[in-house]
Amino acid sequence: MEDESIGKLIDDLKERSKELNCLYEVEEIMGDPNLGLEEVLLRIVHTLPAGWQFSDICQAKIAYLDFDARTEGFRETPWELHADIIVQDEVVGQIRVCYTDERPPA
Repeated sequence: MEDESIGKLIDDLKERSKELNCLYEVEEIMGDPNLGLEEVLLRIVHTLPAGWQFSDICQAKIAYLDFDARTEGFRETPWELHADIIVQDEVVGQIRVCYTDERPPA
């Protein structure tokens, strides 16, 4: 029983590490003054899947005004999370992250 608890704890810590690494990488991309907005969005969209539990089946899309950045295999699925991008109380875009195949609830 103790081995199972330790194994679960290690798995949970690995997942938190993936999430934090993803956030740090996004922060680094956003802080690079040499990148234009479109390049920032493209880099972020390709960084996001690595922070998800099943990164091998994870895809992302960022729509901002009239620009779309997406991973190559992106398609809308029932297994997605999304959030609006809001600037000065106005919705100017959306971020979508989805799995391309169903996975058990975590």
